[in-house]
Amino acid sequence: MAKLRKCLGCVCEGNAPLHEGKEVRFSFTKDTEFIYTEASGLTELQLKGLADRKENWTNIDDINRVFCCKRTDLSDYVQGHWKEDAFFAYQYLNGLNPMLIRRCSSLPHNFPVTDDMVFRHGQGSLRNEMENGNIFLCDYKLLDGVKANTINGKKQYLMAPLILLHKTPDDKLMPIAIQYDYDAWMPNTPISLQLPPPTTKGKTSEATMLQTFPDINATVQGMATMWLLSKQSSDFVPLGQYPEDHFIEKIPCKLIKAFQGELEVLSADIKARNERLEVPYTYMDPKKIENSVAI
Repeated sequence: MAKLRKCLGCVCEGNAPLHEGKEVRFSFTKDTEFIYTEASGLTELQLKGLADRKENWTNIDDINRVFCCKRTDLSDYVQGHWKEDAFFAYQYLNGLNPMLIRRCSSLPHNFPVTDDMVFRHGQGSLRNEMENGNIFLCDYKLLDGVKANTINGKKQYLMAPLILLHKTPDDKLMPIAIQYDYDAWMPNTPISLQLPPPTTKGKTSEATMLQTFPDINATVQGMATMWLLSKQSSDFVPLGQYPEDHFIEKIPCKLIKAFQGELEVLSADIKARNERLEVPYTYMDPKKIENSVAI
């Protein structure tokens, strides 16, 4: 918690979360459910005999046993499509950190990609595609130099990759080059790597992936964390809704009603758009956004 406060630039005297102002703290209900959910999740992992196992996974299908009863439509979709290039690129716009992707007008000096490497059949050029605004870059340079953790006595690997993406004529993002350096399904977003990524395309097998993935206990701890952070509390109040009547004057009440009406229209538009999408995008739906402090 102290590290989090430092990152937010709001370090105050004392280390207890209760020292923070009420406006930036979880409610009592949220705090209580957070602790209970964490305890119940870890207990479930202990009962399954997974939380203390320090060996590698031997089969990708075995990962299904972790929280198999806590699946969602999206987690099932990720499990079925995590190997696809289009879905890999899709997550840079719709995943945990959609602010990292940028339109690329020139290649970084340390990313010597050529036309032959990208367009093997001569169907285009990087220069033309960049001028047309169809090339995007994700640069994880912030991770460069960060010291990797040691888990179960084994040093992990942390990369700072550059990822080049191409918007195709059918409006899909596709990865075209990666210089190495959705979370309920660990192989899609492993919390750590025990081996560095391969340097040659097409040389990876299921065996090498299993050797690279985190150990069983590290995996289940990471998946438990994601489940905990994504669980909605029972006192959830959507954006624009105010259970307490703080205003009784006509003008504030009129403005609140107008604001709620705009949110209803926005929510309806998002719902209608999502009906045409294979993977619904719900993050900006006012009915899914917490009206108070949330994760």
